[in-house]
Amino acid sequence: MLADKAADKQAAALKKVHKALTDGGVIGDVLPELWLPLITIDGKFPAGKKVVPGKEIPLAATLSLPTLSLSPLPNPTAYHTVLITDPDVPSRADPSLGERRYLCVSNIPGEALATGDLTKGEWLQDWEAPTPESGSGLHRFVVVVYEQPGSEKIEMSVFEKSRDQFGSYKWAEGFGMRAIGANFWQAQEK
Repeated sequence: MLADKAADKQAAALKKVHKALTDGGVIGDVLPELWLPLITIDGKFPAGKKVVPGKEIPLAATLSLPTLSLSPLPNPTAYHTVLITDPDVPSRADPSLGERRYLCVSNIPGEALATGDLTKGEWLQDWEAPTPESGSGLHRFVVVVYEQPGSEKIEMSVFEKSRDQFGSYKWAEGFGMRAIGANFWQAQEK
């Protein structure tokens, strides 16, 4: 009975996240149309702001990397990658420059990710605070957790080191990774 209630609560949370990702255009722009989340990702910035799917957070509150918590816990024996990107460069109305990558941490053991500990992974791209252009409107900042196949380590080539013109899903797919969870917030430079 208690397990059924927990499963129902988790299913409702996943449905709510999926709706927010769909309504916000993340599914379609960053993740494929038929994608469904397997986990929820909660985030909280050191300034105290929580990452609520699709809600606006002041840029000043996003200077430091948010802490992440996942539910249900990811596969403890798998490696994972966490990406945070902005698909709205230079603006959501004209995303002609593709995604800008603000964080990429790969090869995170599942047991470390379960506690939100990204330090056990390999930091392929350090956190950079969001910097949308002034007057470009709201930008979506998308957090995606990918499960890596097997124990093969993920690396970035010299050509992939640029933060700009990144295609996160295509990049992850090239390594055989599968997206298991996502969340996003919005911010703008007024």
